[in-house]
Amino acid sequence: MQETSIEASPGPPGPGRRGSPRLWACFALLAICLALAWSNSFSVPFMFDDRHTIVDNPGIRSLSPARVLDPSLCPSLEHRPLVSYSLAMNYALGGLDVRGYHIFNFTVHLLSALVLLLLLDFTFRTKPMAALLPRSRARELALACTLLWAVHPLQVQSVTYVIQRCESLMGLFFLATVYAAARGFASESRRTAWHGLALVFLAFSAGSKEIAAMAPVVVLLYDLIFFGGRPRRALARSPLLYGGLALGLLAFLLVFGGAALSFWSLEASGAAIPDRPHNSLQYALTQPKVLAYYLYLTFWPGPLSLDHAWKVIPFSRTWPYALGLLAVAGLTLRGVLARRAWAFAVAWCLVILAPTSSFFGTRTIAVEHRMYLPLAGIVCLTALSVYLGGAALVRRGLFSSRLARALGVGLLVAVALALMGRTWLHNQDFRSRVAIWENAVRLSPDHPRPRENLASALAEAGQYTEAIQQAEKALELDPDSTRALVSLGLAYSKMGDNARALEAYKRAWAMDGNAPDLAFSLGNLMVQEKNYEKAAQLFGQETRAHPDDFRALNNLANTLILLGRTDEAITAYQRVLELNPGNHDARGNLGMALVSVHRDQEALELLPRALKARPDNARFHKFLGVALARTGDLKGGAKHLERALELDPEDQEARGFLAKIRKAGE
Repeated sequence: MQETSIEASPGPPGPGRRGSPRLWACFALLAICLALAWSNSFSVPFMFDDRHTIVDNPGIRSLSPARVLDPSLCPSLEHRPLVSYSLAMNYALGGLDVRGYHIFNFTVHLLSALVLLLLLDFTFRTKPMAALLPRSRARELALACTLLWAVHPLQVQSVTYVIQRCESLMGLFFLATVYAAARGFASESRRTAWHGLALVFLAFSAGSKEIAAMAPVVVLLYDLIFFGGRPRRALARSPLLYGGLALGLLAFLLVFGGAALSFWSLEASGAAIPDRPHNSLQYALTQPKVLAYYLYLTFWPGPLSLDHAWKVIPFSRTWPYALGLLAVAGLTLRGVLARRAWAFAVAWCLVILAPTSSFFGTRTIAVEHRMYLPLAGIVCLTALSVYLGGAALVRRGLFSSRLARALGVGLLVAVALALMGRTWLHNQDFRSRVAIWENAVRLSPDHPRPRENLASALAEAGQYTEAIQQAEKALELDPDSTRALVSLGLAYSKMGDNARALEAYKRAWAMDGNAPDLAFSLGNLMVQEKNYEKAAQLFGQETRAHPDDFRALNNLANTLILLGRTDEAITAYQRVLELNPGNHDARGNLGMALVSVHRDQEALELLPRALKARPDNARFHKFLGVALARTGDLKGGAKHLERALELDPEDQEARGFLAKIRKAGE
């Protein structure tokens, strides 16, 4: 086959091509449509994995690299420094105000749409596309594809679920990598600059999520299909780019290859892997049907959920899907070798999905956010097929070009509006932790995990009877569910039925004494029972297992105060504030503890700050009044003690302190 020459490739997509909408108008349309589709998402609360990656992550409380990049503080973000820094910046600007996090996620998605538009506008003008698509229609089709991709409800998880910015950030810089590489392929004079920029974008993508390792493969396929030539020629023409991509891929293999081999070795030994009900082979054999399910959701995004709760499927039920997948892969390989443009769209999907849809098994078998980038390939292939079908009808005289264009625009508007509406409705599913898990239970009523999480969400929302019902149903489905037992115990504890709560916690403890939140929840129950020694032991166990869990440390400190072990409590409170400087309750409690051991000057640095955040805390006022009086400020001390009595008239201790101050001032 004749090779495509470099000279035939397009220049940059300029603003003045006749018949094409201007880029700024395309950007404005995308921004408006995205804003409408996600207009109800900016107050969606933190949920699920947001807790340990954001709410309870001490690493984001500082912008210090040593803290942000400390893997011990949040192991799940160990290899995702860009995500960690983005969270730290959000926290620095607005603490745990969820709106700032959503604005960031939305902005990333909008920028991804803009880069995809540039990439498609550029690609649709290449020589291999010339036989399929007039260049005068390139930008219109690029805009249509980008719009449908951007407002598709499959994107909700990557945008609305805060921590899934891992996916969207990776996607933004993945797209930027391919776009910069493509511009370099087309430019003799600026190739080095563009390809250097592509490597920078690749580093950013890799710093967001590991799927970025597929970018070198995608770039090579793009080069071969849209700019022609054999692999050897491509490598010789762009040594900087491919050298950098090869080094990046090697670094990925060195970092993650060893971990994968260790994991597979552990599986082969028969060792139990926590929270992993399936092995890598079972996971891989299930994936062909999962991929078919992703395809179904692309064209009919009805049953959408945070947790589809898939279980492994035996090969006897997945082999037809596996044969279909092999057939698609074979046809795609043939298309790539023949340098067919359609093959790139299919290869884009298969290559990007390969790590999470193969033997690199994860705990969750099927999740929507994995389709963030692959969706672009399906949308482009579908839109181009519809366009070519309409063009064929026009050539046969069945439609006039004007009518075909009107029908095409009408179809685009109808589909885009339908997708936007479905996206808005799916964002409604995320309006609360209870709502998102109720939706998951509706779609997977026979799977225990959504019910476990719904029970926990209901208990935290004060709906204790409903929480108990969901926990008991989860236990019917899985009698060994420690999560359901912990949620059951929490609900009974909140209702005041400590006997049943203790029974549930004891059952969970017998199964797994290290189950998440078990020691913490049981410790809280022991505090209610006034068994402070046992509570301190349990909170101590939790802090030894998770040294940076400031919730457990704070409760340990409170319990130590009740036991009269004030010096130990002071140390624990200080550690809480190191991990979570914005914890004003811990700051006030530390101030009160310092006053109780006559370290008044230190307390005076803490209690005023705590009162700024908690101005109606009577105890903070009382202890601040005592500290001020003991350091000579009788007037200031009296003022705070008077305020403490306004807030709590029954506090006889404060009344006695105030009487002493007034007597001393006479």
